Amino acid sequence: MKDEKRKDVSWQGKCSDTVYIAGSEAEGHFSLINEACSMIIPESAHSAYDKAAQYFNIKLWRIPVNKDFIADVGAIRRCINRNTILIVGSTPGFPHGIIDSIEELGELAFSSEICFHVDLCLGGFVLPFARKLGIKDISELFIVERPDMTIVAFGSNVIDIFEVNDILSSKGWHLNALQRPNSIHICVTLQHVPVVEDFKDLRDAVQTVKQNPGPISGGLAPIYGAAGKMPDRVMVQELLVDFMDASC
Repeated sequence: MKDEKRKDVSWQGKCSDTVYIAGSEAEGHFSLINEACSMIIPESAHSAYDKAAQYFNIKLWRIPVNKDFIADVGAIRRCINRNTILIVGSTPGFPHGIIDSIEELGELAFSSEICFHVDLCLGGFVLPFARKLGIKDISELFIVERPDMTIVAFGSNVIDIFEVNDILSSKGWHLNALQRPNSIHICVTLQHVPVVEDFKDLRDAVQTVKQNPGPISGGLAPIYGAAGKMPDRVMVQELLVDFMDASC
């Protein structure tokens, strides 16, 4: 299987490919894959792990993060068993730009004799050179925790943040919608330098939603809003799959 996937062009350079390679090179763990195998990841880990787990029929356990949105090492430790082949940490995490406790997770993996993959998918290799990103206050918004990298997630307790996102999308911005808490994030890169002044669109969008609440035509706010309120996450998955199938 390993040789077959190395030749699979559709996987080359993708997040799922790096997830696969990380495990396949370690002590032959992935050469013994069967339906009993499992990997344990924090809720903040990239969705590529869901794809990889489904592709290889690996049981995936997503563990809630702690109050600081960091991987809960204790909770991960309690879930490790004889079928665990991999645990994951992120530097930084995809949703909020927060770095997991990599040293603790590494020690846990080493003592448990299982694989450990550190995800650098959002520019983690520049962390030694990065400086904190300053964000000007918009009173209606809050930043989710304290991002360690240039991924900044923000939500609101007074307006529908997904309606804000729909307005930003109509202006050419493409931010990612998040849940728990409902928020959106932007990954700031050098590509944003020439248009940084244009991000005043965010402030304008907030005021628009505040003065005229309600979804815009063709927007995705109702979908994300409904999904965020559903306690049954399996139902959420089915809802989003049906939506994507109907949209394609």
